[in-house]
Amino acid sequence: MIKQVVETGDPLAVTVNGRVQAVIQSLASYQNTQNQMAMLRILALGRKQIQEGKVIDHEDVRSLI
Repeated sequence: MIKQVVETGDPLAVTVNGRVQAVIQSLASYQNTQNQMAMLRILALGRKQIQEGKVIDHEDVRSLI
């Protein structure tokens, strides 16, 4: 099973009594998933900051550079 997961990059669902209990995925796939989750957290934080008005005007940013 491990060889199949590593070669294909596809996750493998492990079932017990017909219900998925675990998922096996390759390290590369896991790292990709973690990177995507981190990006989504960053985007969600940015959206929250925009909604709360925690933004800096374009000209103010340019003056900081």
